[in-house]
Amino acid sequence: FVIWRETFEALLIVFIIWTGFSRQGIWLAARPFVGAGVLIGIALSGFFAWVILFFGESTETSAAQVLQAALPLLAAGLMLHMVLWMSAHAQEVVGEIRTLSKSHESKTIKWGVLGLVTYAITREGFETVVYLYGMSMNPPNKSLGLPHYVGVLALGTLASFLSLFALKKGMALFNLKAFFRLTNFFLLGTAASLLANGINKLIELEYVSPLVDPVWNSTGIVSGESAL
Repeated sequence: FVIWRETFEALLIVFIIWTGFSRQGIWLAARPFVGAGVLIGIALSGFFAWVILFFGESTETSAAQVLQAALPLLAAGLMLHMVLWMSAHAQEVVGEIRTLSKSHESKTIKWGVLGLVTYAITREGFETVVYLYGMSMNPPNKSLGLPHYVGVLALGTLASFLSLFALKKGMALFNLKAFFRLTNFFLLGTAASLLANGINKLIELEYVSPLVDPVWNSTGIVSGESAL
């Protein structure tokens, strides 16, 4: 779900740029810079993921333990910020991208598009890495292996391309505003879970007092191991 949402946001920016440049008849001039921005963004995201995994799993030092507690909290904060920011500024961003796509100035097209696409892909990749690593700190997820995450990556990416295809074809069933409202709701739920996981980790490390242990226990109603 997270990969679906994050990949779709990145694809949407590229799609808006492609639409604008195609209508202006200058897509061929901009295409190399869009492609370069995508590749640079993916490379930077991959490098960040490697750094996080190497530092977080190669050692069990106190610094690594703090990182494992901090990343879920960072992910929760990023999710909350993204939901609030997107709600307030989505139309402004779309307007700025369309303004750039209507520019006929060669330098503006080249460097503006390269910078925008690189930033968009890197930002979404950074958020995805933080979200997935934060969720992997949840005890039930620690036993999941690489094939699981490869499958998740493939399904999320496929869903994002299908969503973009539906949007491109103008399908009535795909409402962009409704899509973001619904996914915002689920992201807020995920953020709440990450916040709880991060605080639990800090309590285990004795950086935070549990106050009353536990403050609240709902396992009599819904077990923590249940599908629900």
